[in-house]
Amino acid sequence: MSTTYRDDRGPITLGKRLGQGGQGTVYEMGSEAVKIYTGTPTAAHAQKIRALLAVRPAPLEAVSAWPSRLVYAGKDPVGYVMPKITNQHPIGRVSLPASRKVEFSENPWGWLIHIARNLSAAIDQIHTAVVVVGDLNDANIYVGDNAVVRVLDVDSFQISVNGKSWNTGVGVPMYLPPELQGRDLTKIPRTQHHDAFGLAVVIFQLLMMGRHPWGGDYRSDKTIDQLIASEPFIYGQTARGRGLAPPGSAPKMEWLHTDVVRTFERAFSQTTRPSAKEWAMVLETFRTALTHCTVSKTHQFVPKQGNCPWCVLEQQNGIFYFLPSIPTHRPSSTSTFVIKKLEDELALLELPENFYKTNPKNDPVVVAAPRPTWIRSYLVRMRIVGLALVGLTIAGAATYGIGAFLIGLFLSLILYGSLAPNAMAARHKKKAENELASQQKIYDELIAQWHAAGSSLILEIYEKTKRDIAKYKSLGQLETQEFKQLHSKHREIMIGGYLAKYLIRDANIGLPRVAVQSLEAYGVQTAADIKILDTMKVPQIGTVRSQKLRDWHSKLTSQFSYDPKAKLPNYMVNETRAHYDKLRRDLETQLPQQIERIKFSINRWNDEKPAKENPIREQAQRIREQRALIAMWASIPNV
Repeated sequence: MSTTYRDDRGPITLGKRLGQGGQGTVYEMGSEAVKIYTGTPTAAHAQKIRALLAVRPAPLEAVSAWPSRLVYAGKDPVGYVMPKITNQHPIGRVSLPASRKVEFSENPWGWLIHIARNLSAAIDQIHTAVVVVGDLNDANIYVGDNAVVRVLDVDSFQISVNGKSWNTGVGVPMYLPPELQGRDLTKIPRTQHHDAFGLAVVIFQLLMMGRHPWGGDYRSDKTIDQLIASEPFIYGQTARGRGLAPPGSAPKMEWLHTDVVRTFERAFSQTTRPSAKEWAMVLETFRTALTHCTVSKTHQFVPKQGNCPWCVLEQQNGIFYFLPSIPTHRPSSTSTFVIKKLEDELALLELPENFYKTNPKNDPVVVAAPRPTWIRSYLVRMRIVGLALVGLTIAGAATYGIGAFLIGLFLSLILYGSLAPNAMAARHKKKAENELASQQKIYDELIAQWHAAGSSLILEIYEKTKRDIAKYKSLGQLETQEFKQLHSKHREIMIGGYLAKYLIRDANIGLPRVAVQSLEAYGVQTAADIKILDTMKVPQIGTVRSQKLRDWHSKLTSQFSYDPKAKLPNYMVNETRAHYDKLRRDLETQLPQQIERIKFSINRWNDEKPAKENPIREQAQRIREQRALIAMWASIPNV
């Protein structure tokens, strides 16, 4: 026998089921919706619904599904009527890249930040009405394509009416602050300070692609709620100081606006958490600071922080958190003519001499200088002196004996050693080397002045321009090679795309919600992500649950029908084309500018050229002459 329901206006007819949760089921009823509890609510809960109906703050009706009247089965209240939420999705599906890329494929990062900002504003409105959400999590917040947010499950809000309070009594552990973990929530009054933690977690998941602030390698078997209670959040400074790190595939905190980073640190690491109003202001600043990437309109980033991080992540790791938009620019065939013209212009430029390459100290061969004319006569005289000393020593030995011979030989060696050609040449060579060092120092000072005048900068820009022209000419070949590499992985890519369509949270494989949430916190969101479990341990996922996931993965894989003629996913093709188109556009802009800069610099340099270059050439000649002189002196002992 079917149950007859009525509200304060009379009998009602339930339409199609819109959703089901732990407390009850939601049905359509014309332009409204009806929540019917699974069991008859307690008298206290029915009293709470009546209190909600009594206060019903007008500002909150725009940001929540506030009850409008009770629903009865007979005399007993069994539910309530509320606004029907249309064209909106659970915020958890928006946070997860896998589902977002299907349902909101063209929406960029700024859209997610806008949602976070609107959520903060909605929670601020609730708090302004002296109401606490209590059970704030990603399942009871809905959002539309226009980023408008509504909070559901209003009957779990904590309210006070006429001095009487009704606590929330429930909560999802992954969104509860450390001070509430493991506590009996039915006995603890909730505060806006507690809401601030759950709000920060939801914002984090929106901005960081579904990741949880405590989803990382803690080298521990603790669950997410246990980690919240005892460990620092994995993306924060404290965790970094302890050598802990989030998964490498996750977005980086550095990609966020610095104010947002500081606000997350306060939310997760300090006792004074930022309010919802503070979050709304910080996120609005973040959103307005974004710029669009020139490769894809779905990529947005803070320009002060460098190049587009989403492009880098896609190119280095093959991870697509946003689907690239279809490119609107493909260079025309006239580009070949343009690049040839630039090459010709570059070849005709009269550049400064490159004194780095002509530094005389780097000359490979040094020709010895001609010997002075007096060297020959000196060598002859030294030979005569040597013979004379030998004769005197022998004569002394004959007259005065062997003792006199030894003394004479010793004195002769000392005298001849000081006058010998090699000793004389060594003295001159040392003097010449000292002079060379002085001359080289002068040369280096002249080179520094030459460099400061801008000539070396001209040469650097010239060499860079040559490299850029060569790079531009090779882009077509590089693009073709990249497409060949993609086609070589065709089967792997197609099966990966097929598995990515299956969300774990939608799979009926016997995993409790807490296990699914833990997987999502670590980036394991679809069947394609299950391979991550081979290299990373996820709390709540032991051997049994891990095997369930692998069995599901194997089942889906076995059902995949491979078509070798199927086209590669559009986002991969578009991303590759957009990447090379950006390189072409950038070079087409930069190359003419670089050549004009060289021309301008050359004109300025020509005014200073004689005063800077002639002294360098003259000094270089002095150094070559000095090196030749050293080589000459070095050759004396060998003759």
